[in-house]
Amino acid sequence: MSYWKVYDFIPGTIIPHPEYKISTINSVNLRPDEEKQVNVEIKSPVNLLSDVALSSISNQNLVTNFIPSRISISPLGTGSTTLLIKTLQNATSSNILLPITARVSFPEEIQALFGSSSLPLSNLTQSETLSINILPKEPLKLDIPWEALAGIYGLVISAVMGWSIPSIASWINETKRRRHFLEFITMIDKTYDKLGKDENQFSGYLDTVKRDLEYALGRGKISESQYNLLINKITKYYNGK
Repeated sequence: MSYWKVYDFIPGTIIPHPEYKISTINSVNLRPDEEKQVNVEIKSPVNLLSDVALSSISNQNLVTNFIPSRISISPLGTGSTTLLIKTLQNATSSNILLPITARVSFPEEIQALFGSSSLPLSNLTQSETLSINILPKEPLKLDIPWEALAGIYGLVISAVMGWSIPSIASWINETKRRRHFLEFITMIDKTYDKLGKDENQFSGYLDTVKRDLEYALGRGKISESQYNLLINKITKYYNGK
């Protein structure tokens, strides 16, 4: 009976080791602190029951684990397992060629049947590599419902408007006061040019202006500092400028 699919077994003869084929995906993309599962299949080329122990490595960027780490493969059959890959939280961007190692052995009853000296698959090891791409950490995304965003925008706009409206109103009022202030100065100077020679008439006019200034101050049309400047100007005219 032939126990090899492609080789003849001759007791006491060393023949080439057949290759157990390890199959998996070509590459895996992972980001820091991410986990993925990869299916790994092992194809047996021999007409014997075999046991396969699988292993890989861990490093400063990732940890690996096979679940299960040992499988039994029927004659000329295929076995499968899951490789769990998890990147660490501080993993750096890189490409890693991860080795997958399969160590093949046979149940004791098969070894007893042939004898360990004539069994060509003693301590057989097969390897394959899996390319792992560690990508940069993804930017933080805030999954906020539109209703909540609308509420936040409303609060921000209200705060901005609450701050800006008084400022705008103050600027408008100050602009009006400056305009009234300049109007009073222009009016006083022009009237002096017209009536300055008639002291009695001009003095009566100044008395009227003082009342107008008091009224304007009371209504907020001029500020107190502007009122004082205008009173000082009128006083100078009373004193003959």
